Amino acid sequence: MILFFLLYNVYLIVPAQEIDQTKEKKSTPSETPLKDKVFVGGGLGLSFGTETYINLAPQIGLKLDEHWMLGTGVQYTYYSSKTFNYSTSSIGGSVFARFFPLQNIFGQAELEVLRGRWDVTRTGSFNATSAFIGGGYFQGEGRFGFFILGLYNLNYSVYSPYSSPLIFRMGINIGL
Repeated sequence: MILFFLLYNVYLIVPAQEIDQTKEKKSTPSETPLKDKVFVGGGLGLSFGTETYINLAPQIGLKLDEHWMLGTGVQYTYYSSKTFNYSTSSIGGSVFARFFPLQNIFGQAELEVLRGRWDVTRTGSFNATSAFIGGGYFQGEGRFGFFILGLYNLNYSVYSPYSSPLIFRMGINIGL
């Protein structure tokens, strides 16, 4: 929750420092330089106490036009429980596509593969593939934006690294 408030406050400050873009000439997608189409961002999850959870999920992507964004990301997760004297980590990657039918509302499809050991009944690490579909809300101004996203795992099973087929994410996108 603290991360959400920090991101939101940064979002309020950044647009105030931008130049009024209404006076500048609007360019068509084919005229836009590649560096203005590329974005970076991702998510960060932290929880400490009896259970420790650390998730780092950087992303890089390309804004094709006003309706489409394509991207890829990597993910590292560490989890430990003092109660069960257990710890594990996973690493993997994903590719995603976002479609904006409205300015701030988007749909997302994502394919993710993680390698780790999160099922204590199995020995060693193994791969888990998740096919997500869902939607979210993107709030941004200029080169900076914040998103909140709900996804459903179409490939959910008892061997999934997630405790439910429904997951929620928050993150940021920053243009280069």
